[in-house]
Amino acid sequence: MYASLKHVFLILWLVVACDGASACPNKCNCTWFGSSSSWLKVKCSGVKQVPRDIPSNTKRLDISGTVLSSIQEDSFRNLTSLGLIDLSMNLLKLIPMNAFRNLTSLKSINLNGNRIQGGFFLPQSIVNIEMQDNLLSFGDLKIILKGLKRIRMLDIKNNKIGPNLTKDVFAGFDNMEHIDLRRCHLENIENGTFHAMKNLSKLVREVCQEAMPETFLSFLEYAISHKHQKTLEGPSDQLSFLILKGNYIRTVADGTFSRFTYLRRLDIQFNLLTSVPDLSGLSFVQLLRFEHNHIKNITRLVTSGTKLLWSLPLADNQIDYLPASVFQYLSVINYIDLSYNKLQSIPDKAFSACGKLTELYLEYNEITQISRHTFTGLVNLKILFTNISGGIVASCCRR
Repeated sequence: MYASLKHVFLILWLVVACDGASACPNKCNCTWFGSSSSWLKVKCSGVKQVPRDIPSNTKRLDISGTVLSSIQEDSFRNLTSLGLIDLSMNLLKLIPMNAFRNLTSLKSINLNGNRIQGGFFLPQSIVNIEMQDNLLSFGDLKIILKGLKRIRMLDIKNNKIGPNLTKDVFAGFDNMEHIDLRRCHLENIENGTFHAMKNLSKLVREVCQEAMPETFLSFLEYAISHKHQKTLEGPSDQLSFLILKGNYIRTVADGTFSRFTYLRRLDIQFNLLTSVPDLSGLSFVQLLRFEHNHIKNITRLVTSGTKLLWSLPLADNQIDYLPASVFQYLSVINYIDLSYNKLQSIPDKAFSACGKLTELYLEYNEITQISRHTFTGLVNLKILFTNISGGIVASCCRR
């Protein structure tokens, strides 16, 4: 009797399995996965609508890069096991308010590269949200994020979120590790907006000369004018990679970066700074990027406490004076770029602490002569670009 029941059970299991495999929708590919091969990965191509007959045990659904132009309120009604859904790179303009609401197992959703406008509800189970390159507004964002307390990653760059970002939007986001708000048309960010994000310490690998894993915070691209000290209140003290590139930042309050003692890279290029900001506490920083600002004063480069930088790009600023003390106490081992400034002269032994420096760029300044003692101590210099005598650019290379 027991053996017969086992055979019946086996036959029923095979019938269900075969039925699941044969039910794969047209233009879709279904693959079993998991320790017991009980879940399905479904990839659909060339579909204009979400297929109606997607198996209910689908765990991962990929309908990216097709011509999907609309979804219905009940398109995913029976897919309560879904953990990941990818609808990126399609033609979606509107998401029905309750289209994802019943997906109580959903952890990750990718809506990148559509033309989505309007808010919609997401289940509280959601952890990762990717919605870059859409047409979402501030009001849309508030609706989408309402009640979501488990989020760890949020990418909404290239949306029209601005001009204002208020602190209530991210309130309670204690688990946030990575947030990207670049090119969101932001002009004002309320103090305390990132206060809850104590775990903002996403480890990524940046393709740069250090080629090392970094804690990554990349946000605020295009349009804040003043950075108050409390704007960055909340992110982990372990932060090691901070990008404020391409805003309208004119001032940075003293002490803004003081608690980020593990910061390795600070990028504030393409802003409106007139002087190097207070760098107190950044004793381990390896790369400072200040090019393409309006900086005249660089004396604060030596106040951070750091003695060694990998590189220092300062090109395209308004620097007309190079304090002798800066590079006599601060060593740079790869390159210094002071091109496209207003320097008229370089002090003797100006780079005496930079014995490991290999590249120095001084072209397109207003330098008329250089003393033979200017480059004393640069024993490893291999590339030097400068302009003297009517703007003729000269280069020299050493072994």
